[in-house]
Amino acid sequence: MRGQPPPSRGQPPSRGQPPPMNPYQQGPGSPPLTMGAPPEAVYGDPLMRSQRSALARIVSGQQGQQPPAREAQPPEAVAGIPPSYWPFRGADPGLNPPVPASSSSPVHGPLAGVPADMPAIPGPEVGWYTRQGIKPGNPAWVNQDSQLAMQLPGDRLLVGVFDGHGENGHRASGCAKAVMTQLAPGFLGGLNAGPAQLRRLFAQVQAEFQSQQIFQHSGTTATVALIDPVAGVVSVAHVGDSTLALYHGGQLSFQTNDHRIDAAAEQRIKMHGGGIQVVGGQSKRVYVPNNGRGYAVGLSLDRSLGDLDLAQAGVIGEPEVQTNLPFHPGTVLIIASDGVWDVVPKALAVQAVMMPDIEESAHNLVDHARSRWAAGQGQIDDITAVVVKW
Repeated sequence: MRGQPPPSRGQPPSRGQPPPMNPYQQGPGSPPLTMGAPPEAVYGDPLMRSQRSALARIVSGQQGQQPPAREAQPPEAVAGIPPSYWPFRGADPGLNPPVPASSSSPVHGPLAGVPADMPAIPGPEVGWYTRQGIKPGNPAWVNQDSQLAMQLPGDRLLVGVFDGHGENGHRASGCAKAVMTQLAPGFLGGLNAGPAQLRRLFAQVQAEFQSQQIFQHSGTTATVALIDPVAGVVSVAHVGDSTLALYHGGQLSFQTNDHRIDAAAEQRIKMHGGGIQVVGGQSKRVYVPNNGRGYAVGLSLDRSLGDLDLAQAGVIGEPEVQTNLPFHPGTVLIIASDGVWDVVPKALAVQAVMMPDIEESAHNLVDHARSRWAAGQGQIDDITAVVVKW
């Protein structure tokens, strides 16, 4: 999505073996990564300051160390909602767990407070899979996608996909995931969590980016879904083009709108002093004119997280939010990076995930997309999918 950086900006850090487990992990020669001072408007209350301090301890000077593995604990019962579901036992239980290429199959069972002899009520299953792309001329390419799946209070589930771009795109997607993982329980743990809390969560990520100069020319998409199986609804917030598709009975019932540069976005960008250029005769990109760097930094989206240079030119990080979409047995939800959607139609995607095993479903969708990329010429994009089935 970003234009190619000039030679002076260098190449992304070399990919180590094994891949970085910390989403903030840095490559050789990287500048120190520190937690900057937050705007008081965003971090004004003690809860956010304490959560930010916990995140700071993870990223300051300990990138190469991994904390002891933590066993996922069942969430406590929330007043007013019986703990009837155990939809997902965290494949991502902590902020900084080992990150394999794919998820483990979810475990189902009763939550705390449910009598042992009461049969478990099956809940949604979650699986994910990612494959690194291939960029000709850049053998050290690092997968810039990240994914999120975590249990929240009230038997709710938060899932998401982040597709980074720019020289530090892999850090941008990892940062967005880390901040959301840290703050989501506090922001979205209440019974009345809705659009305002989702927007606030995205604002928190953008505030973190604003404290890091390495995100001046790098950013990420973000698409998250807050699933409430007890209420039978899902709320969606997104910036960029990591599309979410929702299916009922195998038929597409909802999909997010990719934030391409339309007429309204173009007007906003020009009002902020940004420029629009057309690439390949049809793709519009936003850039900063007269930036003194000798080239135009192009982004094909009008909404993203990070991209601090383009934020001054009218690119915004405020998510588009949809709430109370139906989510009940028979529902399939797919969030995927454009590495999937650029080559796999929506109708074919839902067929690809109709496998008996949830992990196999995600694996099959990503591999099918990869085979379609490989059939063409040139580069292969990073490919990531999170699949939720009920």
